[in-house]
Amino acid sequence: MNESFDVVVVGAGLAGLAAGATAALGASTLILDGHQPGGRASTDERGTYRFNRGPHALYRGGEAQAVLARLGVSTPGAFPAVKGGQARLGDRVDALPTTAATLLRSRLLSLRGKIALVRFLSGAKKWRPADVAGLTVGQWLDTFKLPEDARKVALWLVRTATYTNNEDRLSADVAAGQIQLALVNNVLYLDNGWGSMVDSLAAAAQRNGAEIRTGAAVTSIERRSDGDLVLTLSGGEEIQAGSVVLAAGTPGATAALLGDRPPAWADLGPEVEASVLDLGLHRGLEHPNLFGIDPPIYLVDHAKSAKHLAPEGGGLVHVARYLPLGDHTPAAELRAGLEEHARMYGVEPSNVAEQRFLLRMTVVGMVPTPASGGLAGRPAIDSSGVPGVFVAGDWVGPRGWLADASLSSGEAAGQAAARDAARRADGVRTLSSRKDVA
Repeated sequence: MNESFDVVVVGAGLAGLAAGATAALGASTLILDGHQPGGRASTDERGTYRFNRGPHALYRGGEAQAVLARLGVSTPGAFPAVKGGQARLGDRVDALPTTAATLLRSRLLSLRGKIALVRFLSGAKKWRPADVAGLTVGQWLDTFKLPEDARKVALWLVRTATYTNNEDRLSADVAAGQIQLALVNNVLYLDNGWGSMVDSLAAAAQRNGAEIRTGAAVTSIERRSDGDLVLTLSGGEEIQAGSVVLAAGTPGATAALLGDRPPAWADLGPEVEASVLDLGLHRGLEHPNLFGIDPPIYLVDHAKSAKHLAPEGGGLVHVARYLPLGDHTPAAELRAGLEEHARMYGVEPSNVAEQRFLLRMTVVGMVPTPASGGLAGRPAIDSSGVPGVFVAGDWVGPRGWLADASLSSGEAAGQAAARDAARRADGVRTLSSRKDVA
């Protein structure tokens, strides 16, 4: 056996870094990843632009900010720019109806639709998301009896807040909770991109005593007959662990390390995906955004809010299409739709300095459904089926969505792994002591 640690964390994304930083407060901890830290939260430099992997927003007042604060990680950023915001309905573009003034003058809604939408949003602070976990988003919206145009705007809010485009599968507690968070607390676009948060999390993990080792892909994990947990790396090395946290990304990637899908994960919903076109512009345009109410497309210039994403005067635009679950639209068609939306926003090819197309980016590892119990029915951190092996990710645990779920489950799994490793070590010491006395 090459090495031994109290806790080994597999994966250095947000969940893995949170798990490692937390576990290291009380246990020797190693974080392994075949790539650089960050995963889907990475920021990639393209020339003088910093591209997040698609649009990212940190929800203020959510689980993520609470975990980051406990780990001593700050997240400088800014609220999204809203003045001059636009929305698209088919081929018609008009003011985005997000304030009283823009709602009154927007031609995208009838007077009846405007009144209904005001009633819908005015009650948001009183929503109890857990109470609607047994409904789909569509069933939940039906209870408000919204006219068709107002319902389309409500669905736009759901997509924007959840990154999910399926009213017939997604449990309504996710939508209600995310809209509530956004309306009450707003969101942040992070200065320097999300990679700045990844770097701060990695620094916190190392400050607490964890070792981060990249280029170290784990191929399998098993509990041997002597009770030891052993991780095998792609180069054949073996590492012994008292406890393990698997933060490998999706349920499928995690199950592959276990060798089989645990029974508790049998009925998990599919992954949530988006198709993304990232654009670095020589010159930022007048409007901060162009949201698609229909079609389901997001477009925001994050450089109008966050610092150091683009050179002075430039733009950093994320264009994303929220894909239906199980979508198989050809790549050329998806890209053409994103490019058309960018043209409607005013992007000319001559203004594009850098660009990147992500055909199908995983947004969330699985979609909670009413049948599975909504957020509260997601797999628990100890659902791996292997004693001493915990899981973390955006699809794990009862709290939060997107990064909130990743960081919340990562912290919980890190705490549980450290406690479990300490219990096992104490058990070994106790048995050895008795043997010596005998």
